[in-house]
Amino acid sequence: MRTSLTGITISFSLLALAAQAQTPSFTSTSVLNAASQVAGPMAPGMVANIIGTNLGVPSFPKSCASGNPIPTNCDGVLVLVNGVPAPVIFDSATAISFQVPFNIGGSTATIQVTSSLSGPTLSSAVV
Repeated sequence: MRTSLTGITISFSLLALAAQAQTPSFTSTSVLNAASQVAGPMAPGMVANIIGTNLGVPSFPKSCASGNPIPTNCDGVLVLVNGVPAPVIFDSATAISFQVPFNIGGSTATIQVTSSLSGPTLSSAVV
């Protein structure tokens, strides 16, 4: 759009700026017991938190715990524990709260966060 005022030309250019999707990221030491906020062993059924970056909704934290059962997909955010989707209670850009699935066994577990908030599905490293 151009506007001319007494010999002065002003040009405006409107650009559509889209947010770039970023891969979720966290470490094993940032997976915490939700009650104590301490990293360490997890048990089936316990609530845990993941602290990291690009984890969930960037603009405003999202609670998904209003329904029963709690969904495993919270607005495009999933937590996989040994490949099993976990109920996601809450997500934000820097934190996720989830319930460790009851059918998880063994002495170790892997955790991965996937997000499809910005279109394509992006997955964290398996931790």
